[in-house]
Amino acid sequence: MAISNLSTYLLLLFFLEIVASVSSEMSCVYTIFVKTGTADSAGTDATISLILNDAYGSEVNIPNLDRYGEMDPGHNYFENGNIDKFSITTSCMKSPVCSITLSSDNSGGTADSAGTDATISLILNDAYGSEVNIPNLDRYGEMDPGHNYFENGNIDKFSITTSCMKSPVCSITLSSDNSGGKPGWYVDYVQVVTSKGAVGDITFEFYGWLAEDEPPYKLTRTFDRCAPPTQLLQITDAII
Repeated sequence: MAISNLSTYLLLLFFLEIVASVSSEMSCVYTIFVKTGTADSAGTDATISLILNDAYGSEVNIPNLDRYGEMDPGHNYFENGNIDKFSITTSCMKSPVCSITLSSDNSGGTADSAGTDATISLILNDAYGSEVNIPNLDRYGEMDPGHNYFENGNIDKFSITTSCMKSPVCSITLSSDNSGGKPGWYVDYVQVVTSKGAVGDITFEFYGWLAEDEPPYKLTRTFDRCAPPTQLLQITDAII
């Protein structure tokens, strides 16, 4: 059984059962049962895809499995402890299913306890080592009064006015002080837009936790996409 591109700490599968039946002379119904584990944060809100194969290389590709769900309306698939049922009617393969590939698009950020009450800090850097240090990010929030930052599913906006760096932001460091009732924080992405000076727009894809009790068990994480300053000078010279 081949399983690829699956964040195992988000989705733990105890078993996946596939039952094939013939619905007509030319088509088959593949019924799939998926059991999600019961470990903390075992469920996922990501899009789960499935490919079925037989021994002859025939393939059934299901790019978004929950579209074929057979549970009650409003059911939340792939959640902690679930046994979910799916049914796909398609052309029959030559022989029984003998291989599967499960994939996750790693989206979400709305998993249980994804939000945090901790104090979140941010450091921005450029390729020359210039730095903007923001020790308490929500003080710079631009959402409506009373808005609760860093909560499940939020897209939060912040604005900081400070001295310009020499070149565009290319590295960020996010930190949590691990305070509050639910300190763990699952982050999808951070987008930084610089409107003056070294103008730029860059997105850092995290899709992971700032937490002591979730992989990779870190309260500070740095994402660095900086090119060496000499390379920046070469690029600038080429543009000029």
